[in-house]
Amino acid sequence: MSELQALNAKPSSCYLANVRLAKLWLARCWINHPRCIQLQIPRMPNRLVDVGPPDGSRDPILVTPTVLSRYVALSHCWGRGSIAMTTTKNIAEREAGIPMASLSKTFQEAIQVTRVFGIRYIWIDSLCILQDSVEEWEYEAAGMGRTYGNALFTIAAANASSGEEGLFPNQDHRLHTPCALKSLDNRPSTEFPMQCIHVVHPVDDKPAGHTAPKGPLFDRAWVLQEEIISHATLSFTGHGMYWNCVGYQANYSDPAANPGLYIPRPIRDAIGYYSQSRAVYQDDEGVKAMSNEKVTINFVKGGPKLMLSSEGIEALYKNWSTLVEEYYKRSITYPSDRLPALAGIAQNLQSTLQGRESPRGKWRPFPAYIGGVWSTDLQRGLLWSPHNYETWLRDHFDSDVLFTAEVSAWRIKPPQLFIGPSVSWCSMLESPVRWNGIYDKGWEGPDKICYIEIKQWSYGSDWKLFGPYWDATLELTCLLRIADIRKGEFLHDPSQDRRRIGRLLKDEIGELPDQIFLMPVLCEPIITMKSWNIYCLALVKTGLNENEYRRVGLAFIAYPNWFGNEIPRVIKMV
Repeated sequence: MSELQALNAKPSSCYLANVRLAKLWLARCWINHPRCIQLQIPRMPNRLVDVGPPDGSRDPILVTPTVLSRYVALSHCWGRGSIAMTTTKNIAEREAGIPMASLSKTFQEAIQVTRVFGIRYIWIDSLCILQDSVEEWEYEAAGMGRTYGNALFTIAAANASSGEEGLFPNQDHRLHTPCALKSLDNRPSTEFPMQCIHVVHPVDDKPAGHTAPKGPLFDRAWVLQEEIISHATLSFTGHGMYWNCVGYQANYSDPAANPGLYIPRPIRDAIGYYSQSRAVYQDDEGVKAMSNEKVTINFVKGGPKLMLSSEGIEALYKNWSTLVEEYYKRSITYPSDRLPALAGIAQNLQSTLQGRESPRGKWRPFPAYIGGVWSTDLQRGLLWSPHNYETWLRDHFDSDVLFTAEVSAWRIKPPQLFIGPSVSWCSMLESPVRWNGIYDKGWEGPDKICYIEIKQWSYGSDWKLFGPYWDATLELTCLLRIADIRKGEFLHDPSQDRRRIGRLLKDEIGELPDQIFLMPVLCEPIITMKSWNIYCLALVKTGLNENEYRRVGLAFIAYPNWFGNEIPRVIKMV
């Protein structure tokens, strides 16, 4: 009986035997993908789980590593049930030993997979972070990108919605077991392991080789960062294993890992993660000690402007907006985690944007991260909306048809919970966030109308650069003009002619004052009319401090000269 036949006769051994195929994927990755190789062992997390010898003769233990070594990380759903955790009360017990029987099925199988790979350490969040220490959790959460980015690869329990479901789904073991089949070009089958031919896809499903791995895990907001920043990911799904790295995607139906089936992940690919960011994760830059001091960033007037002629830079900003749109579709337990759960990606992107030379030889300005919006792409970054309005705006701008929102949008209400300023998408609670093709439009028009200059970004933050923020203020120099609101969304000139000038889309449900302030942001050319539509932020005064405003929606103005006589003024946005 051959080895494969013997494995097929033992269903209990099939799953871990199939992990040997994943070892082949990792080996091919290192041999064929120069950008995937970790030439130096990166910095390790503060704590790791030592899985013990491959034969399982010793229980895992919690350790503080003293010698650099490779490790893997686990991405999983906690679920509603109890889960093994490390606290200040039981850390001494964990360091003495962690009985396998005390761990969930997912943790046990992840440790078994780590042993099969011959790797000694695995990082599991609930075991490696003290769960009753707020200070440690905040520090580790701010460095989550470094933890996943420095791992050799990430094990993703994609199909498990809780720890009791494990990595390997309860299906026919043959679905996950490689079989020796004769190849079409008569190559020896041992050189080209193929999957069992009885695998059946749903009628309306694409072949697995052309899809990304799916499962409950990928509905979690925190996992988006883990997907993008991880060096490579080995996902255990309901259909089998998937391998994703910078070079290719391999899976149960295409174990040969055809490079043509690689599914690009825009931000990870665009920011040049593998060629740029390794140094980022070697130190604590961006994950500094927490303090209660307020941070103020002043912007020098007349500094170099960002040249957007570079296709690579344009792709970064557009893909950032796409990522945020996808991110808001995912669930998160605590709204205050919205910004921290993207901190690793934001840190990486900021590092990549900084110092890129413009086509005219000038250095690009340092991009400040303003609550999820980049200072070097401020105008487009401000034009988010919870509503899908693009088609409606084109068809009904001049009509009397009222806008009907597809979703109920709500903003987070300070002071009970404050994540970021109202100009940022992070101020919305669980509403979708969309840019409605903003990054696909051609923006022109006179600069004197859409004049915005950042003067100061001031905030307090427990996690410093990447939020969540408290007492955040964005100080701008811009144009501002009052407009009347009628029927909740029609904007009229408050002067004598009372003409209708545009439409308003509110960010959230609720009543607004009869008058609002409009701040022009960008002009969209209308070729047929040789004019522009002006995209504006709709603002109201907070009533707390002079010249202090908050955003309440987007406005669209059809008369570009309507702002012609306004003089730039300094305002504060909260």
